[in-house]
Amino acid sequence: MSSNDNISKPFESVPKLSGKENHVTWKQRLTLALILTRSNSFIDPNTKVPADDSLDTWTDRDSQVAAAILSTTSESILSAHIDHLNDSTTELPRSRVIFKAPEKLYSTSGPQYSFALGRKFLESASASSRSIS
Repeated sequence: MSSNDNISKPFESVPKLSGKENHVTWKQRLTLALILTRSNSFIDPNTKVPADDSLDTWTDRDSQVAAAILSTTSESILSAHIDHLNDSTTELPRSRVIFKAPEKLYSTSGPQYSFALGRKFLESASASSRSIS
């Protein structure tokens, strides 16, 4: 049995990404699954696409890993990104593209998240001051 036969097993324990509320947990579990399947090089920004005879094998593995990542997302996220699997214009590795796409939307960093936290703080502070008076 090859290692490709069991690629999906570690991904089964990854919770389905549904949005910002579980992005951190999803990313942590997904990272573990990628390490367990020796697939984390596909999401490493330093990984280069092979230029030799191994390109076909590498591309097949990349597609498997990308599909495994997508299998850990909700239906709406899956629908939004499934085209990357067969789109010849999608940058390689496809796994990295699919791994990074939710980061832009649901990450707990960046200006949008900071603004949302600030707004939430101000709302709670103003609600507290109203209840004190």
